[in-house]
Amino acid sequence: MEIGDRVVCMVSGVRGVITKIYTPTASAMQIMVCTDDGRLYHAPYSTWRLEEVKDGKGD
Repeated sequence: MEIGDRVVCMVSGVRGVITKIYTPTASAMQIMVCTDDGRLYHAPYSTWRLEEVKDGKGD
């Protein structure tokens, strides 16, 4: 996954576009997404997956 990809959080169901991938001090790698309504949402990298596109094909 990389910045600009559409992803969905497998834990919460939040969907959005990756705006930042980072590793906080003494913590697991995180992804920050901008949701469709403009909010920023952070969760561990391992909880995200690429979102399927509407025609059924994924990246």
